[in-house]
Amino acid sequence: MTLEDTRLRRRLQREISKRHIDATRITVDVTHGVCDLKGEIRPLRGIRLCLEDELETIEMLLRRVPGVRDIKMDVKVPISLRTRK
Repeated sequence: MTLEDTRLRRRLQREISKRHIDATRITVDVTHGVCDLKGEIRPLRGIRLCLEDELETIEMLLRRVPGVRDIKMDVKVPISLRTRK
């Protein structure tokens, strides 16, 4: 991983940590500006929100970070926490 990719990965992790989710189960890898997010999200304790909408918001915010060329999202929402539409 290049120095730029390492810096970008840290910045993306900081952006994700600003959201009202438990992101401890998400891994962020960056290769030449292409970001690969894998794992699972959950809301923080006591926070009620639509996790599917939150994932869309996170992807939108991360795409705006300078240096991001593309984002591959493989982040899941546990079935028990999905909202019914």
